[in-house]
Amino acid sequence: MDLGLPSGLKWATCNAGATLSSDYGDYMIWSESNTSFDAPWRLPSINDFKELINVCSWKWVIFNDHAGYKITGPNGKSMFLPAGGCFGSVSYGVEKAGDYWTSAVDHSSNELAYGVELSAQNKYIGVFPRNCGYSIRGVLKYLI
Repeated sequence: MDLGLPSGLKWATCNAGATLSSDYGDYMIWSESNTSFDAPWRLPSINDFKELINVCSWKWVIFNDHAGYKITGPNGKSMFLPAGGCFGSVSYGVEKAGDYWTSAVDHSSNELAYGVELSAQNKYIGVFPRNCGYSIRGVLKYLI
């Protein structure tokens, strides 16, 4: 999906394991998320999500019976990030929040990695337990 981002980055139209953009897809722990892509896809970095958050407009909507964000880029094209929640030692947030892994680890702890939590009220980048199952949305590995 080309949203017209300044970096030229292109996002996948669906979460990993989903066939529709509104589906949650597969929930993966952080170690699985890094091996779930074949070329030319990769896990997004923190900076990829920061660009998406800072450059695009975000609107919390219901799409195909699922809550999530319609994200519209500078070129007017949009994509949908569903609120699939988190699954792990505690399950929460389905239809209320969408948790997504980034490629970054927290080097101060072997148990934490960076992720993004999206809810109707907030877009938060922080560290989360690696053993939680989050959705992932790929980005193209190389600019084409």
